[in-house]
Amino acid sequence: MEGRAIGELLYVYAVVPASARLAPEPTGIGAAPVRLIQEGLIAAAVSPVPAAEFDDEPLNRLMRDMDWLAPRATAHQTVNAALFERVDALLPLSFGAVYRGAGGVRRMLRERRAELLGRLDAVRGRSEWVATLQRDAERAGPAAEADDEELARLNAEIGTAQPGRAYLLRRRLEEARRAALTRLDRAATEALAQGLADVVERTHPEPIVQTTPDAPLARSSLLVHRAREGALVERGADFARRWEARGYALRLTGPWPPYRFGGEPLERGDATAI
Repeated sequence: MEGRAIGELLYVYAVVPASARLAPEPTGIGAAPVRLIQEGLIAAAVSPVPAAEFDDEPLNRLMRDMDWLAPRATAHQTVNAALFERVDALLPLSFGAVYRGAGGVRRMLRERRAELLGRLDAVRGRSEWVATLQRDAERAGPAAEADDEELARLNAEIGTAQPGRAYLLRRRLEEARRAALTRLDRAATEALAQGLADVVERTHPEPIVQTTPDAPLARSSLLVHRAREGALVERGADFARRWEARGYALRLTGPWPPYRFGGEPLERGDATAI
């Protein structure tokens, strides 16, 4: 079986254009050298991995073992980061795409040729950034209250109300404060989106569960042309200047390989493919 060693499988890190060159070769999982398997205009970056760990049954079990998973996931990301610096288009795969031999990898590339070429075109010359919007409630609360007419009216009415009515008004005041903060959150989020709109080509919002006070207000992955990365950073700094005093901070990280926009998973556990 072509490309198959006894006790070994082929681990696929990413799909790249066939014109890609890996010299010097990145080092993959288990310090194995990464090579390309080409099929027409596209290629897969692969390295051998032990079947005792990466065949279907052991892989499904070991994926729950963080001590086992962490270094291998780090190696996966390190390979894709190295590829990202060497090629103009990259489809980084999710962790765990495994094949029994080069023939199975070539068949996957051949059967999905049109789709993969389209996805490569969509991310060519582009990177992924992550924008995280954080709110400091101690500063954002007063900022939300500063210009809110209803809150000003309720505060004034509480000052002259009888104790029973003052109690009810204070409850309404807390509700109004929460509503004002929600409106300011929305304004900050919309201002950020508008400020980045002309430098961001695609956006992938992440679901945020507000279970703790320090949870992010919003987080999104951004697809950005590499020539526009400087403009993205400038827009982020401009947002920070305008909103920091009101309690909103923006964190931009990148550039990364386009996992969210190009790296949709191929079928994991296709280790039956030869």
